[in-house]
Amino acid sequence: IYWREAGDTGYPPTLDWSGSTNIDGVEFLWPAPHRIRQELQPENFAESYVYSDTVTFPIIITTKDSAKPSNISLHISYAICSDICIPAEANLNLHILPQDISPENLEIIESAKKLIPQKNGTYGLNIEAINKVVIAGEKEEFLEVTATNQNTDFSENTSIFIEGGNNFAFNNPSSSITGKTAKFNI
Repeated sequence: IYWREAGDTGYPPTLDWSGSTNIDGVEFLWPAPHRIRQELQPENFAESYVYSDTVTFPIIITTKDSAKPSNISLHISYAICSDICIPAEANLNLHILPQDISPENLEIIESAKKLIPQKNGTYGLNIEAINKVVIAGEKEEFLEVTATNQNTDFSENTSIFIEGGNNFAFNNPSSSITGKTAKFNI
């Protein structure tokens, strides 16, 4: 299944909650995806952002009346991909009573929320600079993004995902990570 920004191939899932009752709002949280690069021609790649195997999507639901039961109805359209992509659809329905709070489910949701990419300024994470770099004589240019984390060192697996809409494409970033500072060349 693709992330909310599919990348160069595929398409992101579409979510329709319109059949739900006693629901005032839904916030669907997207964990960080995996990057998959596919060589199209020598030195020409397509990159997609996907989930493999198992993924938990935390969903924050606000009810209109918390003392009443809620019916959650989700129609999802998505793509199942391996060598080719096949469009798929599913309808998910759940009836929730006000007293239906499972400590086990809350633990799963809290663990999944830790995998949600954070916005600038959240939890001490800051984008300090974005610079355009031009390498003279090589006809190469890229963006260099410098990020800092006030609370903890970045791990070597730290990455950045740029969302820019349908008319933008960004290369897989290379990174240089030292403690609480990460530089990404995009």
